[in-house]
Amino acid sequence: MSNLYDSDKTSRYIFLYNSFAHITLAALYAYRVRDKLLLIFSDPIGWDSEFGRAAYIFGHFLISCAQYTLYQQNIDDSAKVTSLGSLGHAMILVYIAWVTYYFKLSTGLFVFMLAQFGMIYFYINHMDDQTVVYAKKDTRIKKRDIFLGIFSVLFFYYVYAAMYQKGVYRYGMGLVAGVYANLIYHFITQV
Repeated sequence: MSNLYDSDKTSRYIFLYNSFAHITLAALYAYRVRDKLLLIFSDPIGWDSEFGRAAYIFGHFLISCAQYTLYQQNIDDSAKVTSLGSLGHAMILVYIAWVTYYFKLSTGLFVFMLAQFGMIYFYINHMDDQTVVYAKKDTRIKKRDIFLGIFSVLFFYYVYAAMYQKGVYRYGMGLVAGVYANLIYHFITQV
């Protein structure tokens, strides 16, 4: 069983914070791009040109729901966590594809894309973090180690992004950086 489902109150509140951070990021992003989002309803081609922004907001909303479900600590909801989290990160991949199509794929965006695939891997495998995925001589890599790598990449991505954003949106990015710091802490301390 995953160490995500334990009765430690601190761990539970980490997931409540994670839920709050993702929904806050979605709301701040929606506020930041509100004029562009209105094109979805007012312009005949608005949906075609702005669906990526909607995918980003909806993706973070779904991730927030997955984290809130983890906060509730009901082991029977693990399939719901897997579905919500995987779909949420898949929606962020849609956003990345949209950004790449309309703008360009930067190195940072490419790393962010790989990390989204990593988070889908995490949500699919979150119940079995102690499984060894590589063993040769003295080296053993568990899924937990892969999760820590994914969380670290996303932590640094969001810190970097928060430093270069303008306006209140940067605070949402900073909150989500805290999400990945919390997950790193959780997986390091819950051996």
